[in-house]
Amino acid sequence: MNYDEFRSAIYDSLRDAFPVNTGFESTTIVKNNDHKKDAIIITMPGSQVSPTIYPENYYGMYESGHTVEYITSQILDGCINSFDLSFPSSDLLYDMDYVRDRITFRLINAPMNKELLKGVPYVPYLDLAIVFFLLIDSNDDLLSGFMIHDSHAAQWDLTTDELYSLALKNTPGLLPIKLSNISEFLCAHMEEHQDIADVLDYTSDYDLPMYIMSNEHNVSGAATLLYPDAISSFAKKEGSDILILPSSIHEVILVPMSPGLTADYINEMIAAGNSTLSNPEEILSDHYYYYCLDRNEVIMP
Repeated sequence: MNYDEFRSAIYDSLRDAFPVNTGFESTTIVKNNDHKKDAIIITMPGSQVSPTIYPENYYGMYESGHTVEYITSQILDGCINSFDLSFPSSDLLYDMDYVRDRITFRLINAPMNKELLKGVPYVPYLDLAIVFFLLIDSNDDLLSGFMIHDSHAAQWDLTTDELYSLALKNTPGLLPIKLSNISEFLCAHMEEHQDIADVLDYTSDYDLPMYIMSNEHNVSGAATLLYPDAISSFAKKEGSDILILPSSIHEVILVPMSPGLTADYINEMIAAGNSTLSNPEEILSDHYYYYCLDRNEVIMP
């Protein structure tokens, strides 16, 4: 089967596997960096959780020899776990005391997300965009919740400025910052971060001190760049300006400024990392940013 035939087969197989009152919607979802993905949204009466299945994520399993029936069973197990997750009732999503304490922010590329940004409140930041996320729960490397769209902001009667103010207050507490030496980070996360390993290899001749800044979950951790005093505290400790390499939406690499580094070389490092990212949705930017200690400001080159 080609991919289109596989997608149809998975859709039919899932409909057969679930109870007859289960709702199915085949659609296209715009993900980060305006990456469009085929999706199957599954809804069950009385559940606040609607698992979204992306058939292309499973096509490789089929090409490797797994049957549609086996793949369906794997999806089914995941969906059952999703339906069992603790998720707030719809009433809580109208409770502003609940909502206000869970509004967080994320950092994405603005030019690469023109379509997405048409329907969400956001704050421009350099050539990036600060978008908002209602964090329901966090567990290891999984953050459950949803991106806040214009419809949610209107429902809650919150302006973009109010969303940003709440997110700036909430995010550092809900998703605490984690700063790691790059070598220590890779010892623990080498398999899932080949992009960072490639950057480290690229800079081996310079023996640069490099650090990974993210949150404790390593998910959407580039937003730690926005945390009050995060960069300034690091720069004061190092006693220098800081190069900020946008490794991905999940983390940034901090490099104390060193003689001999050129803009071309730095951007080649970033390109080396981006070229090995398996998911194009995770790209944050294709150039570096610069923190000036004297000005206490992050700037673009």
